[in-house]
Amino acid sequence: MEPGETPQEARVREIKEELDTLIGVGDLIDTVEYDYPSFHLSMDFFWCEVIEGELNLSEAKDAKRLNRGET
Repeated sequence: MEPGETPQEARVREIKEELDTLIGVGDLIDTVEYDYPSFHLSMDFFWCEVIEGELNLSEAKDAKRLNRGET
């Protein structure tokens, strides 16, 4: 998150930058906490919807969409 930015605003900005897509951010689903050997991760999950655009990768080298239960 950038200074002065809410978690919801950060999601909108990051998805626009990374996937060239405008999203709407809804309610918080859950927060996951995990301790790695060198740092602590705290990740919030929100309900989101695509408002405009397609999910186009602009930064990542590889990705795939999975349905629940797929690996």
